[in-house]
Parts: sequence; C-alpha cells; structure tokens
Amino acid sequence: MCAQRSRQHETHTPEAAGHLTRADAAPCDFERFPRILLLGGLGVLAGTLLSLPFIPFQDFPAHALVVELDRQVGESHALYEPAQPRIAGYSLAYVLTRFGLPFLSAEHALEVLVMLSALLLPLAAANIARSAGSHATWAAVFCLPLALSWPVKIGFIPYNLGMIPALFAVAAAVRLQRLVRTRDVLIYAACLLCAYLSHAVAFCVAGLGVLLTLLLGRSFRTTSLLAVAAAPGLALFARDLFLDGFAPMPGTERTLPPAPLSFRELPEAFVSIFTRGFSMVDPTDVSYTHLTLPTMGTAWGGGGGGGGG
Repeated sequence: MCAQRSRQHETHTPEAAGHLTRADAAPCDFERFPRILLLGGLGVLAGTLLSLPFIPFQDFPAHALVVELDRQVGESHALYEPAQPRIAGYSLAYVLTRFGLPFLSAEHALEVLVMLSALLLPLAAANIARSAGSHATWAAVFCLPLALSWPVKIGFIPYNLGMIPALFAVAAAVRLQRLVRTRDVLIYAACLLCAYLSHAVAFCVAGLGVLLTLLLGRSFRTTSLLAVAAAPGLALFARDLFLDGFAPMPGTERTLPPAPLSFRELPEAFVSIFTRGFSMVDPTDVSYTHLTLPTMGTAWGGGGGGGGG
C-alpha cells in the first residue's frame, strides 16, 4: 500500500523525483501502527498462555478427563463405552484431540486448542470487519482482550473453539450479501457445520449474526441461498434434538441436583454481557468497558475504505 502510494506520487509529481515528504509518509505510518500493535498483542497473548505452568481454567480438568476416556474407546482396557447413539454437537474438540493431536497428552492437546482459539478470535473478528469494508487490523486490535474473556478463563473449550468458525460464517454471509460466489457459499456452509460440531451455542451465535446480515441486506435470493447452505448444520442440530442430545445424562441428578431457576436484575444482566466479555468479575466495574467499547465501535464502523490490513 505504501509503495503504491509512492508510485502514484511520483507519477503525478515528477519533480519530487520519488522522495517522500513527512506528510506523505504519515498515512503509511498510520497503517503500520495497528499492525505492530496487533502483532505485539498476539505475541503477548501467546507468551502469557505459554508461560503459565498450568491452565487454571475451571472446566479444564473435566475436558482432559473426557479426552482421556475418548481416546480409550474401542481398546481392551477402556473403562467406559460411549452412549449410543452419539450426538454430533460438542464433538469437534474431542475429534481434534484424538485424531489431529494424538501424539500429545490430553492436557497438552487441549492447551493447543486454547491457544488456537485465543489467537484466531481477533483474526476472525478482523475478517468480519474486512468483509464489511471496515478497518480489519484495528478491529483485531480492539478484540484482543476478548481472547482472554470470561468464557476462556472458565474453560469453555468447545464453545471458544466454536466461536472461530461462527465468526467466519458471519463474515462469509456479509460477503454474500454483496456478491454471490461459490467459494463463499462453501466457506459459509462449512463454518456453520464446524460451529455446531464445536458447540450448539456457538452455532446459535452464528445464526444470530447471519440473521442480522439478512435483515440489513433484505435480499430474498441471498436469504434463500444462506438457508440452503445452512442445511448440513441445521440437519445435525435437528438430529441431536430428536435424540434428546441436550437432555441431562441419566444419573447426573445424584451429584448435580436440579437447582431452582433464578434471574438477575435486568441492569446487572445487561452490564454482565460486556463485563464478562472482558473477564471482569464485578459487573459494577465498567470503567474498562466504557473506555474500550466506544473505541472498538469507532474502529469497527469507521475506518473507511476497505480493509486496512
């Protein structure tokens, strides 16, 4: 981009003889700055996760145990056999740890998934911004804190993994609103399918994002195309629903008795949407949110022109 602007400058002002002034270099510096921030932020994020002596997430031990048991299926010393029929949802993380990372221990394989989810989340957000014609690099920079959000810290590994294809599916839907291309249709369908295989809630989040793009686009042709392309994910969701795949496992009521349903006050629930996203325990501490969200919104919705990164 900077070199292209330099050539244009030489063409229109030959007397400059290719020498850039400080004013000419300023736009290049502005474009380079968010990239440096993003690379530095991703480095700090990776260094933070790699430097931990262990992953202090609440659900991590449970996932590690499930991975160990899943790897024993079909072997003579297996302690458990999977319930039949097996549901499709929530399976992608365990398929990846069993077949994609068989050479690693259960804990290390899950750590790889945690790392990938954290590093890919800002890049998935940048993909949406680029598809919408906004500044992709700034969007990724301001989404960096979400890579260590409350769902990450609590150890929702399948959900965090599912948010990556969910965001890529939304980005493909945004592009399809402008131009229908076979590649984007396939990306959209595959990402929706992977989102459901990761976690049902991630699949629903992707559905809400796609619905928003449809409401903004208002194209019957695109709506029909997106609905048809979503058929594989919807079919698996309907299958698991028919098989009571989301019902509690028999016997769990002995250790996890059903708790009475309770609701928080509406203002507290609203604030928690943002505070938990930025991993703040106290929902009244919104100072960081007040500082970050307007800046993120400016980067997401401003940034004119095309993709910046």
